[in-house]
Amino acid sequence: MSAPASAAAAAIATKADNGDVVLISSSSVDVVAQSPGGTVTAASASVVSSVTVSAAVEPAAAATTASASPAAASSRPLTAAQRAKRKRGAVEEEGAATPETTPKRQVQTTMERFSRRLAESAETVAAREAKMNPYHLEWRSHGTLLYLVSKEGSPAPLRDSERVAAFDMDGTLIRTRSGRKFPTGRSDWVWLLPGIPDRLRALHQDGWKLVIFTNQNGISTGHQSSSDIQGKILDLIRDVGVPLSAFVASADDLYRKPATDMFAFMSSRCNGGLAVNKDLSVYVGDAAGRAARWDGSAETKKDFSASDRKFAFNVGLSFHTPEEYFLNKPKAPFSWGPGMIDPGALFAKAATGVAAAASAAQQQDQKMIDPASPHCSAAVIAASSRARGASPAAAAAAPASPSAKPGLRRTPRSPAAAASASPSPPPVADLALSSPTGVAAVAPLSAAAAASPASATAATPSPSASASPPPVAYHAPDGQQEVIVFVGLPAAGKSTFAKKYLVPHGYVHVNQDTLKSKEKCVKACAEALGQGRSVVVDNTNPSAELRALYMAQARKHGCVARCFHFIVGEDVAKHVNMFREKLTNGAHKHVPRIAYNMFKSKFEAPALREGFREIKQIDFVPYFANTPAGQHAKQLFYQMS
Repeated sequence: MSAPASAAAAAIATKADNGDVVLISSSSVDVVAQSPGGTVTAASASVVSSVTVSAAVEPAAAATTASASPAAASSRPLTAAQRAKRKRGAVEEEGAATPETTPKRQVQTTMERFSRRLAESAETVAAREAKMNPYHLEWRSHGTLLYLVSKEGSPAPLRDSERVAAFDMDGTLIRTRSGRKFPTGRSDWVWLLPGIPDRLRALHQDGWKLVIFTNQNGISTGHQSSSDIQGKILDLIRDVGVPLSAFVASADDLYRKPATDMFAFMSSRCNGGLAVNKDLSVYVGDAAGRAARWDGSAETKKDFSASDRKFAFNVGLSFHTPEEYFLNKPKAPFSWGPGMIDPGALFAKAATGVAAAASAAQQQDQKMIDPASPHCSAAVIAASSRARGASPAAAAAAPASPSAKPGLRRTPRSPAAAASASPSPPPVADLALSSPTGVAAVAPLSAAAAASPASATAATPSPSASASPPPVAYHAPDGQQEVIVFVGLPAAGKSTFAKKYLVPHGYVHVNQDTLKSKEKCVKACAEALGQGRSVVVDNTNPSAELRALYMAQARKHGCVARCFHFIVGEDVAKHVNMFREKLTNGAHKHVPRIAYNMFKSKFEAPALREGFREIKQIDFVPYFANTPAGQHAKQLFYQMS
C-alpha cells in the first residue's frame, strides 16, 4: 500500500473475509491506495468513508514495495524524523520481532491513531453544528416551497401558537451589508433596524409564533443559491437567539406572495394543529405601495410593489410596515399599484349590471352587422333593425360604407380604449358569460376596503345578489355551418365561453394551447370544415393577418364567419390569469406578462371589412354557483394578485 506525499494519509488496513483490504479515511484527509494489481482508489469526504481495494496486501508485497528502487531511495537525503524512525526500527528488530508480526503492529498503531483523530473530528463537527444551528433545525421542501422544521430532540423546538407574528425578510428584517439592491452572498446582510432582535425576542418570550415568509424567485431562475438563502436564515436565527419558522417561495407559482398558499401550508402543516387567530395575528412587510418620499426624505424611493400589503389582505391579517411596527411611525399613504382592481367591487358591479342589461336589450343591439354581406339574411337585418328602432326596408337600403351604416357602433382602436369605452348597456346575451371573470369597467377600492380586509369582506355581496343570467343561444341555427373567430387578451374567459356555449352544440374547438402551433390550428379548422362541422377558433388572434388565415378557410368552404371580441380590460385579465392558476391548484399555469405586451403590440380591432358577417362584443361578468365549489372559487377570486 502506498500513499502520495501530498496526502498525509491517516488510514488503517484490515483484511475482510474475502481477503480484500479496506481503507478508511478520516474526515480531514485524502487517502489514495494502490493495490498490487495497479488499481488506484481514493477517498475524500467530510465524513468517514471506506474503500475496498481489489486485492489483498500481503507482507511480502509490502516489503517489495518498500524495497523498490533502492538507488533512487539512497540518492535522497533523510530528514531528521526519517533518521529517528529508522533508528527506532533497528531497535525493534533487535528484539524478538519477526517479519510476520511487524506489519500487524503497524496496523494496530495506525488504527489507534485513526480512532483518536476520528473522535476529535466528531467532536469538532458536533461543536460546529451546535454553534451554527443551536436549535437543531433542518430544511425540508414541499414542491417549490422550502421550510424549516425542528429535528427530533431539539432543545428549543419551533413554537406552535394561535398568535402569529409574521414577517417578510429582505427590506423588513434585514438589508444588504454591501448597500446593493440584491445580496452578494450568504453573509451580505445586517439588521434593518438595531432594535429588531430585541423586539423579536420579546415577542417570543410573550408566546408568539415567529414566522418569516419570503419570496425568493431567484432560486428557480438561477440568480440565487438556495444554500445561501437557507444559510442566511439560519444565521439570522442564531443571531437573534430565538427559534423562528421560515417559509421560502422559491419560484413564481402558487406559493409566491401575494398568493396565500404559503400561509395556508404553515397554518395547516406547521402549527401543531392549532388554528391561527387572524384577529390577533399580524404581518409586517416593506412592499406596501408607498410613493417616493413617503417619509418626507428626498432619498426615500417608492416601494417596488404592494405585494406584502396584498398578502396580508388576502390572508386576513393586520398589516404594518417595518417603520410602523418597530418604530411606531404613523401609517403612510399608499396605493395598491397601477392596474389594481377590487374583485369585490367588480363582482357587485357585474351583479347589478345583469338587471340593467335585461331592460336595455330591446333598445340597443351591440352587434356589428353588415347588411351588404352576402351571408347576412333578411331575418338578421330585420332583427337588427328592430333593435335600433328602424324599419327593415330602411336598413336594407343603407349605404355600403361602414361609416354610413345606421346603428353601426365602431370598435375602439386599442384594447385599452375598448375597455374604457362607455357604450349603451349590452343585452343580457353579452352579460351571460358564466365564468370566473369580470366586467371591463372596474371600480377602485373603496376607502373602507383599503383601510382593512375585514371591511372589504363585509362589503362583498351575498351569493343571492347575483342571479344566474338567463340561457342564451350563441351558436348558429341548426344546419348552418360557420367559423367563429375569437379575439381577446389571454385569460379573458374565451375558453370557458367556448366550452359552455359552443362546444356542446357540435363546434370543433381549435385552440393553440392544445395544438401548439398556428399551422396545426389552421389545419384542424380546414379538416373540420371539410367534414361539414362548425369551428370556434379559441386563440387571442390580435391581428387581421392572423384572422385572415381562418377567413380564407371559411371562404373556401362557403360558410359564414363571425367574430366574438372579448372586451376585457388588461388588469381584469391579469387578475383572472392568476385566479385560474389558484383555482386549478397550479395545473393551469399563469400566462407570462410578456404575452400581454405582445398582444397589445399586434392588436388591430376586428372590422367587418375583413369579411365577418357579424362582430359580437362579449363583456365579462363573474358568476359563481351557490355550491361549495362555486363559493370556494368566489373566495379565490376575491384575492388580490
